[in-house]
Formats: sequence, structure tokens, C-alpha cells
Amino acid sequence: MEKISSHIKSGINVFVNDMWFIFATKILLRTKVASVDDSLEMILSGNNSLARFGDGELRWAAGIEHNYFNQRLSPEFSEALRDVLRNPEPGVLIGMPGPIGGVVRGVTKRNARAWKTLIRQYGNQWGQLIPRESKFVDANITRLYIDRSDREKAKERFGKLRQLWSNRNILIVEGDQTNFGVGNDFLSNANNVRRIEAPNEDAFSKYDQIYSEIIKQYTHGELVLIALGPTATILVNDLAKLGIQSVDIGHADLEYSWFQAQAQERVLVPGKYVNELEGDKYIPLSKNTSNLSILDQIVSIIK
Repeated sequence: MEKISSHIKSGINVFVNDMWFIFATKILLRTKVASVDDSLEMILSGNNSLARFGDGELRWAAGIEHNYFNQRLSPEFSEALRDVLRNPEPGVLIGMPGPIGGVVRGVTKRNARAWKTLIRQYGNQWGQLIPRESKFVDANITRLYIDRSDREKAKERFGKLRQLWSNRNILIVEGDQTNFGVGNDFLSNANNVRRIEAPNEDAFSKYDQIYSEIIKQYTHGELVLIALGPTATILVNDLAKLGIQSVDIGHADLEYSWFQAQAQERVLVPGKYVNELEGDKYIPLSKNTSNLSILDQIVSIIK
């Protein structure tokens, strides 16, 4: 009887989530999110910048998470995120997860269930936050593997994403244990790579220093790739005011590593900080793997 009762409760919860998802996306949110493939094409055309919102950025912007992933919430932080969402600079594409636009095709059932639960929980607040009738690109163009049900498209999609920096000089702004592109060939088609390292967590507390250092180090024509959590979302819009193209590149490198390993779930990757794991989030590179190249690339460290 307990098993039957549990199944009934689970079924009711799924039904309620499904109904609320339809109501929230059609009535409360009323936005459109381009497909992953269309979004990749849009970011590749016209030297666009990309600022992305995930569930974390939306919670922080709405002021309803106080220490999510160890990012401290403050009025200034929330307002900065809201400003990006409501007043993006020309040439800045805003990324929003597909489920915000009512689309769960192409993601795993587990991921779809998680998003439906989030929208049931936060739909009212997010509906007040996100401008209605807005059109977004899919924020998950940097998450092309682990939560996808269409993983057979990952190779082609990663190839498209890598076109962003093909034969270009890039300046990476990242957490000090991120090591974006180290240990794989993700950046092998770039012309030159330089790096600014910043704190892995609560990077917004160092925002002014990070922003100033980017301006100091930037050279004309460089593409700035930022892997720095929600701080990246804000930096992209501020850099666009100066005509600097930048992309909130998020977990793209981790996703590429998981794709190459054909991992079935999020796992540790040597030398890369994996913030979404419980327990250990970082293991160093093996003794047989040289890290000398990245040391030569680092032009500034912000602590």
C-alpha cells in the first residue's frame, strides 16, 4: 500500500508540475527562446556578445537566493543582473534556458523535470522579472552534452561553438581553478590565448578589479571569453559599452571534456573546478600532465 501511495503522490506531483509549466510559460513568462542550433548561428553572425541567464542568475536577480553556489547576494548584485536583462547593450544577445520559453525538447527527462519544478517554485517571481514577449537565444549553447537527450549532435555543435575563436586572439577571464581549455583541444584553433585569473566563487565581490584588469589587458580585436559564473553575465554587458566583444562561456569546456570522455553524468575532470558537484569539486592535474603552457598564458591574477 505504501508503494502504491508513493506512486500516486509522485504521479500527482508530475501532473501538477506539467500543468503549472504550461500555465507559467504561456501566461506568466510569455517569452520565446531560439533553438540551440539557431542560437549558435546567431552568436556566430555579426560578432555578437553573449550574456547568459540560468536558474541561478534568475534567482539572484529576483533576490530569492542568498548564498547559492557561495555567491553572496546583495542589492547591487541583483540590480546589476536585472539591468542586463532589461537593458542589454546593442550587439549583446541574452541567453535564457529553453524551458523558460516552454521548450524541453532535446534535454533529458531528469533535466526537464528539474526545470518544471523550478518554474513551479519561482514562476511568479520570474514572471515579474523577465520582460514579456522577449526573444532570447538558448543559454545552453554552452551546455551541449551532459543534460542533452540529443547527444548525437554534440560533436557538430561543439564544432560550431569553436568557430567563435577560430584563428582569433582570445583573452580568457576565469576562476583560478577553471583552466579553460587545458588538457583538451577545445582552444587549439585559437591564434593566441591569454588569461586573467579571478576567484572561483563570489567573484562579484571583486567586480571593479576584474573589470579594470580586463580593460587594462585587452588588445584590439581580441575575443574575451568569461567563465566566472553570474559575474560573467554582468561583465559582458559592461564591456559591450566599450565595443568589446565578449562571451559568457560558462561550463562549455567542462561539457567538452565530458563529451570527449563520453561521461554519463557530471564527474571530476583533473585540473578543472566543477562547482556543480557535491563534495570534492577539484582534483589537480596528474603528474604526467604539464601545466606549464597555462602559466605562460596568465597575465594577471586577482585574489
